[in-house]
Amino acid sequence: MIRVGIAGLGVISHYYLAALTRSNSLRLTAVCDSSEAKLDGFGRRHEVEQFADYTALMRAECVDAVIVTLPNNLHFDACKLALAASKHVCCEKPLVMGELESRRLISLAVRHRRILFTAFHRRYNRHVKDVGSLRTTDNGGIAAVSIYYKEDIRQHAGNDSWYLDPAACGGGCIADNGPNAFDLAMHIVGDIDLFAASAEFDDCGIDIAATIELRSKTGLPVHIYLDWAYPNGEDKRIVLSNSDGTSREVDLLNGFPKFKSSLYHEYVGILEHFAHHVANRSTVNYSSAACVRLVSKTYQQLSASGIRN
Repeated sequence: MIRVGIAGLGVISHYYLAALTRSNSLRLTAVCDSSEAKLDGFGRRHEVEQFADYTALMRAECVDAVIVTLPNNLHFDACKLALAASKHVCCEKPLVMGELESRRLISLAVRHRRILFTAFHRRYNRHVKDVGSLRTTDNGGIAAVSIYYKEDIRQHAGNDSWYLDPAACGGGCIADNGPNAFDLAMHIVGDIDLFAASAEFDDCGIDIAATIELRSKTGLPVHIYLDWAYPNGEDKRIVLSNSDGTSREVDLLNGFPKFKSSLYHEYVGILEHFAHHVANRSTVNYSSAACVRLVSKTYQQLSASGIRN
């Protein structure tokens, strides 16, 4: 049994905690949060160690692996400390906020022979298997792929106000939802690169909507539509446009009518895959580095074109 600690008891930790109760490979042994209110009695109720400082959690002998759900600007430091302490790491996306940081963490993981795993939950959605892989020279007869990733970030974030702080989040919808959409695209079509981007910004300079155009190695167009101010709950879809003019839609929320309810089974998939990598010391596909690069390139292109505030 792999002993696991969770760093950060914000909104996303709820899904990890629920998934851990269904795991036969992972056991929660410690938690950490800087909020006394969140920690209050948690350790006693769940019979685990609790810490107010994530640096103490990373050094704790009661954990073999850590799940990092801290604000994005703390990911690099937390993961670096965990890997240096010979802990395996499952980090909520995005892994980090810069390309140099991602390269440093990957190098550190290799040096310490530890798993560095990024949690891109949408690839574990049960409907994604219906899409299949388009990594063929003819793209499976598909002319374009469109990914819709829309939600009301305020409804999702709840009391986690750091989502709306660009310094802590790394930006807006491009920094937060972009990595999941990019990973989903790579999961389907393989390697992708930026082609064009446009965005809308609110009065605080936060990107609240974006359209991002990508291309696969075979030239397949991939269109990503992000929206942080979506008024109708969620819209998470993949649309495959065929060469003959027809299309096929895959609704990732089909069967999950409640807001964010699809995350429960997706995070079960995350932890199963993470546990497999830890148990087998298998190589992780570092799409996390590619996602960090794509987020950076998107913001750079927006700045260069004068679109970004």
